[in-house]
Amino acid sequence: MIGKQWMNKLLFGMVVISMVSMLSCKLENVDYPPEPKIEYRSAVATIKQGALNQSKVQVKLIFYLIDGDGDVGLVEMDSIYPYDANFFPTLYGFINDTLKIDTSFIADKYRIPYVGDLGQDNTLKAEIIIDFEYPFSSQSPFKYDSIVYSFYMVDRALNRSNVAWTDTIVIPL
Repeated sequence: MIGKQWMNKLLFGMVVISMVSMLSCKLENVDYPPEPKIEYRSAVATIKQGALNQSKVQVKLIFYLIDGDGDVGLVEMDSIYPYDANFFPTLYGFINDTLKIDTSFIADKYRIPYVGDLGQDNTLKAEIIIDFEYPFSSQSPFKYDSIVYSFYMVDRALNRSNVAWTDTIVIPL
């Protein structure tokens, strides 16, 4: 009997010690800065056939976003500067193996939509996909065989993110 009581007390003691150890551990709450941080993930170019036999280069860009206060995105009513765009890409093309900025590429008003209230933890972590399309034809061919983008974004408080760069994107012409 003494052996069994001793085993029960030992087991109870181990359970109590384990519970106290678990309860004393703090779950570390990570505080992210209010400025958005972006990280390039991937980009792929494909050729698509559009209506009326028009071809287009489609580039799918994927990046990861972390914003500490979650104030990213524009609502439909946001249309006046500085709230008319929040994603800013720059296109570079390879010409004779030299990377040159494409000054004819006028970035439309790229808008990442507002996702709404995030609850108690306002940190926003998201994977974002942006599609670019460039129509071309035999009379007006796509002028690059490879491209690169640099890009950044701003949040609703006008905090600017870091600038991210894609890898070289080969156009499958």
